[in-house]
Amino acid sequence: MRAATSHNKRDGGLPRRQVQLVCFRKETEPMNRLCNITLPTVLTLIFFVGCKDNGISVDNRPAGLYAKVVNTSGGAMSGVSVHYLFYTTTNPVVTSLWIQYVLSTPQIVTLKVFDPFGREIATLVNGQQQPVGQHSIHFDSSVTNGVYSYKLQAGDSLWVESFFIRDDDIAQLQQISPLLTSDQNGEFFLSPSVLGIGRTFQGLFSTETISDSISIVLVKANYRTLVQSFRMDASKPTDRTFTLELN
Repeated sequence: MRAATSHNKRDGGLPRRQVQLVCFRKETEPMNRLCNITLPTVLTLIFFVGCKDNGISVDNRPAGLYAKVVNTSGGAMSGVSVHYLFYTTTNPVVTSLWIQYVLSTPQIVTLKVFDPFGREIATLVNGQQQPVGQHSIHFDSSVTNGVYSYKLQAGDSLWVESFFIRDDDIAQLQQISPLLTSDQNGEFFLSPSVLGIGRTFQGLFSTETISDSISIVLVKANYRTLVQSFRMDASKPTDRTFTLELN
């Protein structure tokens, strides 16, 4: 759970009371100095409050990976292609998907695929009238690793399902479009939901759960491809700086 902090905002007319929280200070200073904070009496959450001097800092950012890409001189690098490797229960290689469905009556069907950010990337069936029976549609990904979804609209019915694309071949990843690229400041952000950490998928032969161990893969022309592995805590912000070296 993300720690909350108090802010100087209007309280909507709520009665207020004084709350005293002990500040943690250096051993050479008195330990009984108090910080007086005014909070609405109806709040039941625990607040972590830091003192101005020698206090506890609180990170209010959403959980996720806050990354910065730099060169060996420390300069920010924009336009770096970002891929990632993730690990599941059995680590299957999944590079395409067959979507199968059965129509009990003729229906107008639309089938679209969306990337981990929810952006539409493919229309496999576009408002076509389809007959009764089983239908199979092949999605040949040519997309980078990640958790994707498809939406199947048949008449008034809508199905939404998630699936993952996973390939350990770094050379192959370098040839396809990235998940995203670093911005002009060399920065990028990946949320736990985009990374799929903790999500479970039912396969034909096994149940696959995405672990919190990931490897970020960074690709930039004239620079060595960087693969850096670490564990992601999906409950809090994680800061990482990645350094690319010239070939």
